[in-house]
Amino acid sequence: MCAIADFIKAHHLGAVISGVDFRLSTNTVRMPDIAMVTRAQLSSFDFDRSPLDGSPTLAVEVISPSNLAQDTLKKVRQYLAAGSNAVWLVYPALKIIEIHDREGIRGVTEEDSFDETRLFPGLTFSLSLAALFDENPER
Repeated sequence: MCAIADFIKAHHLGAVISGVDFRLSTNTVRMPDIAMVTRAQLSSFDFDRSPLDGSPTLAVEVISPSNLAQDTLKKVRQYLAAGSNAVWLVYPALKIIEIHDREGIRGVTEEDSFDETRLFPGLTFSLSLAALFDENPER
């Protein structure tokens, strides 16, 4: 998913990070596979402390066959309730990305181009899913 990191960097929108815990609520800490934080969040988060207090603007979860649907849905709801603008669920085995945001759920399949405009007002992030899934073969 270096394409999203390149897009975020090129447009000075913030940063894409991984391996970081976010405290979504008093009793809920989550570590998305990939997270996007805005420039404002970069200045407000204390990166010397873990977990970070708050939610990422975008949480990306890569779903494996061992992930339970109910656990995945719970994570999505927790991220959105905590203030994330979107959660992308990437299903490499199915070659699908599911986008969850305040407007609902959208699915994008390998045959389609993934064009995200809601998350980045005035900008369009485009990604060929065929290229994404070809870069990351199933393990």
